[in-house]
Amino acid sequence: MRLTNIKFGVALGALAFASAAFAQTEAQGDETAESAETTTEGNEIVVVGNRRATPALESASLIDVFSQDELDRGGAVTLQQSLFRLSPSINFPQGAAARVGGGATRSLSLRGQNPDLTLLLVNGKRRHGSVSTGGTFPYGGAGYSDVNTIPVAAVSQVEVLLDGASAQYGSDAIAGVVNLTLREDDGGGAITTTLGTYKEGDGETGAVSGWVGTGLGNGGFLNISADYSRRGSTDRSGPDIRPRYFRIAADGSPLPANSTQGVADPREPYGRDQVGQWGNAAIEHAAILVNAGLPLSDSVEAYAWVNYANTDTRSWVNPQVPSSPSNVRAIFPDGFQVIGEYYDDNYSGVAGLRYDTGDAGEFDLSLVYGRHERDTHNFNLVSPSYGLASKTDLYSGQVVADQLIASLDYDRDLDVSWLARPLAIQAGVSFRREQWWVNKTGEEQSWNHGGQPILDGPTAGDPAGWGGTEQGIAPWDVTAGDREVYSAYIGADFHITDKLLIDVTARGEQYSDFGWTTTGKISARYDFSPAFALRGTVSNGYHAPTVGQLAYQSSGYAGTWNHSGVVPAPNRTRQVQPDSSVAAALGGGPLEPEKAVNISAGFVWRPASNASLTVDLYQIEVDNRIVTTQALTGPIVEAATRAAGIPEYKSITFFVNGLDTRTRGVDILASYEADLGSAGQLDLSAGFSRYDTKVLWVRPNEVTSIDLFQRNVILNPELGTPEYKVVLGANWRLGDFSASLNQLFYGKYTYVHPTNPAFDEEYGEKGYTNLEVSYDVTPDARVTVGANNLFDTYPAQFIPQNQVNGINRYSFIHPEGANGAYYYLRVGVNF
Repeated sequence: MRLTNIKFGVALGALAFASAAFAQTEAQGDETAESAETTTEGNEIVVVGNRRATPALESASLIDVFSQDELDRGGAVTLQQSLFRLSPSINFPQGAAARVGGGATRSLSLRGQNPDLTLLLVNGKRRHGSVSTGGTFPYGGAGYSDVNTIPVAAVSQVEVLLDGASAQYGSDAIAGVVNLTLREDDGGGAITTTLGTYKEGDGETGAVSGWVGTGLGNGGFLNISADYSRRGSTDRSGPDIRPRYFRIAADGSPLPANSTQGVADPREPYGRDQVGQWGNAAIEHAAILVNAGLPLSDSVEAYAWVNYANTDTRSWVNPQVPSSPSNVRAIFPDGFQVIGEYYDDNYSGVAGLRYDTGDAGEFDLSLVYGRHERDTHNFNLVSPSYGLASKTDLYSGQVVADQLIASLDYDRDLDVSWLARPLAIQAGVSFRREQWWVNKTGEEQSWNHGGQPILDGPTAGDPAGWGGTEQGIAPWDVTAGDREVYSAYIGADFHITDKLLIDVTARGEQYSDFGWTTTGKISARYDFSPAFALRGTVSNGYHAPTVGQLAYQSSGYAGTWNHSGVVPAPNRTRQVQPDSSVAAALGGGPLEPEKAVNISAGFVWRPASNASLTVDLYQIEVDNRIVTTQALTGPIVEAATRAAGIPEYKSITFFVNGLDTRTRGVDILASYEADLGSAGQLDLSAGFSRYDTKVLWVRPNEVTSIDLFQRNVILNPELGTPEYKVVLGANWRLGDFSASLNQLFYGKYTYVHPTNPAFDEEYGEKGYTNLEVSYDVTPDARVTVGANNLFDTYPAQFIPQNQVNGINRYSFIHPEGANGAYYYLRVGVNF
């Protein structure tokens, strides 16, 4: 994949930016090297990926760090919104579900890997996953954690470890680790209110967040943080291109809507009406986190935090035309658009004791529990087989996932005569239980057949479809999965000399369903001077299929999602478990773990205390990536379902280990702090992340002649995400005024059509500008106005062949979505 002139320009621009900054410090000699040891922006103290608290620029791996002040900029009301605009290596894909506002759990992707290959930590403790069993298009993955469940106000710092870390933190950390460090203030507080809207006048946002801290006992703290927000929906839909009403024959009888006979119904607008909604969901979100620490003695400290978050997401599903077989025209004579509501509740709690023995080291005993519940309720729909008795709102069921971890960690600094610095040792053991289950089925009309045929139209008397237009969980799809994982690890860093550091970690894990696995990591760093160092890492990683992927099964009915504008014939569908007889008969089989090898190498340059540049190259190979098959149909499928005793299903899908991939990339980070004297303070930053993924192997179907995958499943890892992402930042402050500029650039990417390469669409490089200006009304009160996507930039529209019934004008995969400019006002008060 070639580098364009723009990409070269961006990369060279970052280097030139750093070089120009560094030129001001030329000829400072020893003073430069000495001052480089001072902690500055980009060199914050971090714990993730290290044996001890270490400045980020002194780590053996690339660690990107974001402070509370940085998180607060940009009009963000969630952590996802903040991190997306700050880090060039982080992406939060919009996903196919986002076209109707779905996807209440936004996935976090590092270095182009599936979101479930990134591990989320809170104060170094593993965060529980979600009930999700599918990734966010164009990614795969399942069970990833939801970063938005933590209030922004609760976080003092975010550390992003961009390196394989399965040996250090366990499975899931193939792409890297995101660690949220919680606020521990024992006094003071703050409250912030934000109001915003898009240029089009929709997506109105109101948010309030805040925190308060107080002392606890003798030397302890209690910190309470919370946020609440309401975000209105947006609509960027186009006209519905489908014929909506039945045509009328000469004798007055109805004809199919797409018939060439008869005359059109006088109500027929022939696609001139905009009848659907396509854009962001309406979201109401609330979260609270209480964090506490209390010394019990000179050597023992107790700590705990609890967190609850509720997110209600209201989205609009693909519209049903009046002539649809999924309609009951006596109830909705002009068709309808289903409104889906997702109620997500996340609970988590951590309790622990730290015991510092002094020379013998420190012990950390902890218990962690997390739980995610998702209820789904659909409105403005029918259950066609119940005819006139159909309800128009249906509860669809509840799915739950939880995680329990008990762990004992130990670390010690040990003096060793032949080492330049004390040997830092870490070891630990843990037990983890993971569960996923269907807790409630949908109400009967959401999944059952009421016995009524289609009541009218040219197909009157034909069988009506099963369940609601959006189907609920049926009793025969109730399922559950669980696993237990026992693990032990040990690691140490060796300062062979003052300049040479070698860090080694090994971990063994015993899975109740996949047996024993071993992972390891070795890192090295050599400091040629206080200003320049080389570093590199080699590690292997392991990611077991989530219990949700192993247990999940579902029944459905073919909907109206298609690119032709023609309503498809009814068809019962089913996703079967990977180890089912149906999956085996069609080329599937029991899932295997995903395994990875991660190699990275780079340098750190710090010619002055106010400037830094890091460049890191990496390669990540992942084998056995889990993907979902296409909808398999035909005589072979029908023979398999008959043999399994479920002949009513004509379309089958399942999870399968389908791909091996290799990703090669580079991350460049630069920062510079300039004291402008009477002109104020200017902080500059630049980040460039580029990766190139190749599919090395595609699973063949060795059982039948049916292709397991559509072409987009194979090509999305290579083409479906931007080739590069650039984040440029400038923060200027003078007296009571400050201004922040955030500029993002994205490289080209491609929407891959599922079946026809002629309909693939490549999207070129594009930039988005975010700007805010603040004024300190008093030392403790600040007013900010800002704009995201200042110049109202939109991606190119879909070609007609890729528009789903004409409703979606834009692709699912645009990194910034397609909503245009957003303006906001923020008022913050400290106390």
